[in-house]
Amino acid sequence: MRIGETINIIYMAGDGSFTKRRVKILAVTDQYIRGMCQTKRKIRTFRKENILGVRKVAPAS
Repeated sequence: MRIGETINIIYMAGDGSFTKRRVKILAVTDQYIRGMCQTKRKIRTFRKENILGVRKVAPAS
């Protein structure tokens, strides 16, 4: 995963619920991904250990 990429993720929230998100990556650390969540239209921080699946979104042509 690289800064600037857009990805679709399946994410497990702290309460155990699952969500599907589309995120444009703004920053990556060892434990977190920070990005613009296009689903919620807000900047969010996601724990890598709670990301259950990732799929890159192909750039628009």
